[in-house]
Amino acid sequence: MLTFKDEVMRNERKQDKTFNVKIGMTYQRKAKRLSTSIFVTEKDLTGTFKLKNQCIINEVNGLIKNYHELYASLRVELNDCTLD
Repeated sequence: MLTFKDEVMRNERKQDKTFNVKIGMTYQRKAKRLSTSIFVTEKDLTGTFKLKNQCIINEVNGLIKNYHELYASLRVELNDCTLD
């Protein structure tokens, strides 16, 4: 089963002091990260680099929902596909 979650990488801070929110995908113990167009500052994050700004959380959850719908339409388990 393919799983999705939001991720903010602590060591990938941009020069303007923002972080890119990524969508992490895991399938058969392999992981990939997709960059999004969403950027956050440290005030939008908790001390453990989890999102705390509800507007951003809602936007990311919408993206994850779209990825879930796309995944469901591909029928990955039936076709024995890889994460790539």
